[in-house]
Amino acid sequence: MFFAAGFITAFLLAIVPVRAVSADDKDNFVVEAGNTEEFINAIADDTTIVLKPGVYNVTEYLDSSDPVKEWTGEEKKSGVYRSDSDDGTALLIYDIENLSIVSSDPNNPAEIVCEPRRADVLCFDRCEDILLEGLVMGHTKEPGYCSGDVVSFIRSENILIIDSELYGCGAHALETDYCEDVKLIECDIHDCTYGCVVSRETEELNFIHTQFHDCRDHIMFELAGGKAALIGCSLQNLQGTLTDSKELKLINTEIENCFDDFKDADTGDDETQAESDKPDHKGKPADTEKRSESEETGFPTFTLKSHPMKLVDRNVTLATANYYEIILSDETKEKYPELAQTIEDFNKNWKNEGKAFFEKNEKDIQELMANTGHEFSYEDEIHVAPERIDDLVFSIVMSEYTYLGGAHGDTVFKCFNFDPSSGKDIDLDEVVTDLKGFGRAMFTELSASEEYAEYYRDYPEGEQEFFDAVTPQLDNNGKGLTWALGYEGVWAFFDDYTLGPYAMGAPSVLVRFEDYPELFNDRYVFKGKAPESDPDMMYERDAVPETIRSKRHMPQTLPLSWHQEGFWPENEEDYPEGYSYYTYTDAYTVPEKDYPRLSKRLDELNAEYYDVYDMVLPLLRDEAESEYVKGKEEDFWPVFSRGTDFSLCRADDQILSFAAYNNFSGINDDPTSSVQGINIDVQTGKDVDLYDVITTKEAFMKAFDQSLSENTLYVKKWKDTVRRLTETAFSDDKIISSAESGLSFTVDYQGLMLYYNEEDTGFEGGPSTVFIGFEEHPEVFADTYTNVPVNYASEIAIGDYESVYWYDFNGDGIRESFSLILSKDINDQYLYHLSLRWDDTVVTLDETGAFYNVNAFLMHDTDRDYLYVETTSENDYQTLYVFEITTEAIALVNSTEGCIKFMTYNEDGNGGTGGCLPTNPRKFSMEIIDYTLGTNWLIGDYCVDWVGMPDANSYYLDYIGDYWYIRAAEDIKAVYTDEEDFEEKSGTIKKGTEILLYQRGMDKELRIKTRDGKIWQLIPDDKDGVLYYNGKELNDLFEGQIYAG
Repeated sequence: MFFAAGFITAFLLAIVPVRAVSADDKDNFVVEAGNTEEFINAIADDTTIVLKPGVYNVTEYLDSSDPVKEWTGEEKKSGVYRSDSDDGTALLIYDIENLSIVSSDPNNPAEIVCEPRRADVLCFDRCEDILLEGLVMGHTKEPGYCSGDVVSFIRSENILIIDSELYGCGAHALETDYCEDVKLIECDIHDCTYGCVVSRETEELNFIHTQFHDCRDHIMFELAGGKAALIGCSLQNLQGTLTDSKELKLINTEIENCFDDFKDADTGDDETQAESDKPDHKGKPADTEKRSESEETGFPTFTLKSHPMKLVDRNVTLATANYYEIILSDETKEKYPELAQTIEDFNKNWKNEGKAFFEKNEKDIQELMANTGHEFSYEDEIHVAPERIDDLVFSIVMSEYTYLGGAHGDTVFKCFNFDPSSGKDIDLDEVVTDLKGFGRAMFTELSASEEYAEYYRDYPEGEQEFFDAVTPQLDNNGKGLTWALGYEGVWAFFDDYTLGPYAMGAPSVLVRFEDYPELFNDRYVFKGKAPESDPDMMYERDAVPETIRSKRHMPQTLPLSWHQEGFWPENEEDYPEGYSYYTYTDAYTVPEKDYPRLSKRLDELNAEYYDVYDMVLPLLRDEAESEYVKGKEEDFWPVFSRGTDFSLCRADDQILSFAAYNNFSGINDDPTSSVQGINIDVQTGKDVDLYDVITTKEAFMKAFDQSLSENTLYVKKWKDTVRRLTETAFSDDKIISSAESGLSFTVDYQGLMLYYNEEDTGFEGGPSTVFIGFEEHPEVFADTYTNVPVNYASEIAIGDYESVYWYDFNGDGIRESFSLILSKDINDQYLYHLSLRWDDTVVTLDETGAFYNVNAFLMHDTDRDYLYVETTSENDYQTLYVFEITTEAIALVNSTEGCIKFMTYNEDGNGGTGGCLPTNPRKFSMEIIDYTLGTNWLIGDYCVDWVGMPDANSYYLDYIGDYWYIRAAEDIKAVYTDEEDFEEKSGTIKKGTEILLYQRGMDKELRIKTRDGKIWQLIPDDKDGVLYYNGKELNDLFEGQIYAG
């Protein structure tokens, strides 16, 4: 350690735990390396590399080695690559998990170097669980100017660098891009060219007990997104500015001989002082908590060590937990052998329980996290503290905080009171001679305490509730009470809800020896001064955290965006009279930083469709003109179009599968359609081969024949035709649905859908299908695709032909057929009504009103199924119909305004790429028209509620668009907040100020934005449907429409 850490820093380290990298070498393959070749060749998943003392020059090895492949950006395989910089080669470690690189001799650390100044010494891309310990890293050349960093991490997580030296001339010691959970502990960073750290979009970046010195020229801590903290660090001789961000927190950090902006920097002294005054679990200041006795007394001495763990499913943290270890000194073990045996047994039990916790609860945790949208992880946090340690008593208190989702977590206590000589439990009735009197004393002290006096004064029934809860705990010699024997008396602890509502917390009460001497056995009354000890000596540094990987991956749905790209004539002379024409295509996108390979594949696919329909547009004009001439005597305005509509079948972190319907309207009288299935592996971005989905051809064809025989919708000739087409497809080594000659299929959440177009079968009526279900034919499918998310949404394609779907609602093993069919008006322009057929039942929507767009989704919410059908009328009126589906019936629950598949628009009205469609019923976007405060569009996050209707997840909805067309008509007094500090202040919107509609609250609050970044809140009064603010109609305060009135 470079400098001593006080209790404040130790407390803060408990707030920022070191976790995420497995240090259990028994679980890793351990390799000892003595040269660069051995070092680089050993880099692999689940490996610990122990470097002998010496210099490891990665440049020399890369320049002389052919086996290291060159990085082109197209690679999909994890491993080590050679990356070229402007002045040499660099080492790139790609897609590696659970790798530790450590020095064998802390007193003679291994040094890793590279020569090019524009190359990083070590670069990690998409890596996870990386530990670098006891290393020296830097560039070989003398200090100067570099553009390469010492260590860089890209899209990586759970990084831990301990007791290492990072030196310049590196541009920065550390660079992180789109990372999570990066910690440097007890490191030495110096002589870097452009600063200490540069970080972009990185969460949980913490530097603990680390020295930064002699770096120069620019921003020392450059943050672009994310937050960072310096905890117990030292900054010396830094030439430049401290930071460009307000998200850098300095806590108990020393600053010396630095640039002017450092002189007045907030080192966190006030904050850390405040932290030291925080109460502990008994409501006392933390610095008064009693610790273990010193060596001089002969009392038991020990330390406490926390072992953090987390359960990870791929890159998602499902749960975090920890267990404690009590480490007795050798002298204590020798003097108190029975206590040593008891503590050893306790340690084993705590460890076994901690290890077994995830295994026992993994399935429940996965389902819980899926149902909460993975916004929070399951948390089980244990803290252990000594209460009294002497030759008569070894008493410790364990608090356990558990968060299972919902509004808050719960806290429970466990106490352990041992006789050091015998190692056996001390029972309460051995300490307390009058248990009933002790119960009355507990209530007296609790009701008189500053924290609870008001509660019991205002709630007289509280006394009876106290004794109703406590009396049973005191029965059977007090074995039901959670208690600890202290120096001043006996503490009693109560879990949440035991004595009252959650707001009461988890109370604890002290019954003092001196106040109630008649209640206690004099043997256990402590006489004299309680011992004092150094808190830092009490708690050891947390163990290097252990990552436990989920045995069964539970897929998560993708955050998929949708929009439609249209192609119209560019020149005015290309617009015909009497008819119109256009081409279009749907497009999907995903976040590039989370799904880089899938994002690239979708970009390529979208570009292909754009090019096709851009080229088709002039050809369509010629066809449209010919068709128009044939029928121009008819009294209507025809619209000719060609385009592709995507229908989403499945979108999780394993596969993106959708049906691309190629539609032709207005040509040759009747609209026609063909379909092509597109299936993309999310992790690789490659097309999914049907052979990857199924186990064997024989099993598949057997199930296929059974599905055909059970299908009563098609004639025998059609069945013979599709069987021949399917059998022929298996003559190829690969069956790629998107290939021109491939068998078209999609994979949804319930099985495999095969598509057969009119041109292939010779049968009219649109594409026909054959469905093979996972549940009916488990032997046909690979486990990868039968493992589906707990909650999901899939789209139902709707056309003017009957497309039949088969679905097992409620998981009873019985599949029902249903279909959605459209009818068009006499001019073939607008949909007239939509019929939902469910067995022998027919439900018709909008029977008397026309609408021009319809979308439908199946929303599977754990064990409930709903059908969402949204319609858009000719005047853009949007209605969402919600049906509940069971095995017995389908029933309309209700309807509401809005839609769940939509595009957002720029100010000029052009479509953007931020359109939405649902993939998960627990979290989806919904668009509604704001008729209350204006005829503008609002968007918000929604979920399916307990009756199936969409329910807003947040109080505020966001206005769509960047429209600054409204001005203040007069000075308006209001409350505002800054985007940066969010502190409420009073101010005035000056007359003539441009405003932007920003958010609308559920109770008609209006939040508007001004160009200076201030967000103003107006809470209007509703008087008979008219909104007033400060006594005036809201409309009169602004030039331009604010609300519809």
